Amino acid sequence: MTRRFDVVTFHGHPLIQAKHRTTFEITTDEEITRRGDCIIGIKSNKACADLDTVLKSLLRSDQTKVKLTLIVNAMKCEILGKGSKKLSLKSTRDMVARTSGFTSDRTFAVNCNFASKDLPRAIIETLKNPNTVGRLIISV
Repeated sequence: MTRRFDVVTFHGHPLIQAKHRTTFEITTDEEITRRGDCIIGIKSNKACADLDTVLKSLLRSDQTKVKLTLIVNAMKCEILGKGSKKLSLKSTRDMVARTSGFTSDRTFAVNCNFASKDLPRAIIETLKNPNTVGRLIISV
């Protein structure tokens, strides 16, 4: 299988809570509300539609294993998930990783071993600062 990766950069926000039980999300939106309890980053430089073309084709396979590396300052968290033939990767605003197999235009990984509530709290606390810049490395 071909190996491929892409890097998404994003910013923190004071309303980041990361309490959702089944997803985490990064969005290109510049603001969020308290209702977005799965969001871990805003003002991202990419959404699903913007990902590397070869990476997207690899993500659209049920056999693909996905490694997501979340980097915030000197902290790192690795999340494991899968691709799915059901992924459309069409969203131009958001990227959502899910612990379930559910897919939508916003989904880029399924069956992940972490949702936003599972992410290290030190990372989440740091992401509450709007000056914080984080990176998500998506590799297959």
